Order: sequence, then structure tokens, then C-alpha cells
Amino acid sequence: MYLGLSSLVLFSLVDAIYRSILARLTRRTRTSSTEPVKMLQQSVGIRAELQEVVTSYRLLFEESGLPGLRFVLGFHLNSRRLAWLALYATLFTLTMWDTHRLLAEYYAYEDHVNQEVLEIASNVAAFLHAFSSLVPELQMDEEDLELTQRLKTWISVEQRRNLSRAERLGHQIEDMILECRVQDGDCLSTHLLDLRLVSRYGNCYCLGCNSSRFSWQAMQMSDPEQGNMSLNMEPDEFLPLTVEAGFYVMINQAGAREEVFDNAVYVPPGATTYIGVLKSTSKNLEPPFKNPCQKDWPEELKKYVAPGVGYTQRACEEYCYQVHIFEACGCRSFKHIRVLVPNVMAVPVCPDMLRGDCEREMEAKVHRKVITCKCLAPCL
Repeated sequence: MYLGLSSLVLFSLVDAIYRSILARLTRRTRTSSTEPVKMLQQSVGIRAELQEVVTSYRLLFEESGLPGLRFVLGFHLNSRRLAWLALYATLFTLTMWDTHRLLAEYYAYEDHVNQEVLEIASNVAAFLHAFSSLVPELQMDEEDLELTQRLKTWISVEQRRNLSRAERLGHQIEDMILECRVQDGDCLSTHLLDLRLVSRYGNCYCLGCNSSRFSWQAMQMSDPEQGNMSLNMEPDEFLPLTVEAGFYVMINQAGAREEVFDNAVYVPPGATTYIGVLKSTSKNLEPPFKNPCQKDWPEELKKYVAPGVGYTQRACEEYCYQVHIFEACGCRSFKHIRVLVPNVMAVPVCPDMLRGDCEREMEAKVHRKVITCKCLAPCL
């Protein structure tokens, strides 16, 4: 606001300077009667042109709606003009004062700092060396990384080979889950949690996988009673080569298989994590429309799907790998989804010696689309 009003002050100052120049020219014209007539007529002509321009601008300012402008630059009494000029001068002074303070505060802080370390004291260097010796080395060499990978492979194979052993290798519900409360009550006392074995992460406990036990109404407002869980990481249960610790919380559609890589939220230990859920439903169209969808499992996979397992595109792709490996190799792959039907669960896990012959060949064919499954996006 100050700068806008200051521009008016500048205009008024220009007008005052111009008036003084005109007055001086008038006095000089009166006193210099001995000058040639031609020069006098030329100066009078210039004055007339300047006065005409100034008059036209003053007529424009006379119609201005800005407070005080028509008094300063228009055709009004000198008393009002002086009053407005005094006001504008005050505002201009305040504007300059505020600008000065702003610039002084801005330039008081340097935009760069130069630091130079000349010498480190010997005692400080000794302290840093002693401190670094107490910090454990977190980087793993190639041998440890290879052993860790072999350990993960062995655990995955054992999970597929012996379900009871796989369950014992994972965290137990009574040790890992300290508290679980929902709207229907205590999850632990009412046995609402079902065990699900995930090949990479071991035991997963599912709340709501069995929809026959309860039904919940969706609520828009957040409420602690909608889901409150306290988890125990059990650090003593981890092997020395384990480099990952924490929890994955998966939120899936009712009846759908868990999808760790798509719908998982990492929950770090030693912290409180809040998770909000927003459900959006989009309905796609079946063929022959563009980007078609499908409502159910493909016919070649339907007989391998256990009752109650909902269809998702990611699960269909995983079933495609596992079913074709089972049909061609007569074994189960520990890398892909677990197919919970008796005839597939009865066959052994594919041993490492066969991976170069059959299992790897089938994986390559499915990956290169030589063998395909109709896994379209779900309609809902």
C-alpha cells in the first residue's frame, strides 16, 4: 500500500517541479524583453504545448477514484492539495523506513558460510577412534550375503514341505500379538485371527478372512475401537544373519489372498503407526469392450483354487506360474504362491537339482508369454 501511495507522491513532486520551472520561465520572459522576438515566440509555443499536455492529464486525474489523487493533480484549491501532499509525504517516509528495515534484516544473514578445519586435536582424534571401535560393522561381506540367501531359500522350502514345521518356525500368536481390540471385542479371546503362511514372511494372522464369524459396518469417522493392536517384535527369535525386522500390515478385500508387495504397510518396531483406509470401487466392463475385465478365475486355473478365495489379477498371475510348474514338473515351487488344494499340496517341493531343467524352463515360458493365462483386471 505504501509503494502505491508513494507513486502518487512522485507524480505530485513532478507536477510541483514542472510548475516551478514554468514560473521561472515566465519570470525570465518578463525580465528579458530585450531578447529577440523570435526566441520569445518559440518559448511561448513550447509552454503552450506543455500546458496543454499537463491540462489533459489533470483532467484525467480529476476523474480518478483513488483517494486524494484528484486533489493533488486536479483543479482544486491549494489548501487541499497541500494537505494531501503532506499525507502522501508521510506515507512515503514510512514506506522508505519499512523498506530500509526489511533490507537491513535481509542482509544481516549471510547466504553462505565458509568453514575451514586447520587442525584436529590429538585427544579428539583418539576419542573418535575409540568411538568408532564401539560401533558394530553393519555391512555384510559376500559370504554372509550368500549364506543369508541360502537361509531364506531353506526357510521357504521348509514352509512348503512341512506346514507344521513352518508354523513352528514363525512367530506364535500368543507371543507376537500382545493386544488386539476391534469393535466386536478382543481379537485374541474371541479367536478372530486366522493363520496364513506367507512364503517370505512366515506366519501371518488374518483378521476378517473368515467372514462367517462376524460382519462389520463401514464407518467414515476414525475410532480407536475400529482396530487397535500391540505387537512384540521378539528380537531374540531372529537369527544373527537376519537384516530385516519389523511388521507388514496388509489390508485386502474380503476373501482375497494376501498381496504383500501391493497392499502392505511397513510398521517399524518401537513406534506407534496409524493406518487409514479409503475404499474406492470402480466397475469395469467385460469383453468386447476396451480394457476388458473378468469376474472369475480362468477355466484352466479354477480347479486349483480353494473355495472362498477371491480373484485378483496378481493372484491369478502367481497361480499361473505354480499350476504350470505343477502340471509339467510334478512339484511345487517355493518361489510362488501356495496352492491350497490336496493334489498340489501332496506333491513335494521342487528340489534345487531340478531347477535348471523343469521349473526354470516353465518360469521362463510363462514370463515370455509362451504359456499364458487369462488374467485380466477384476471387474470390481
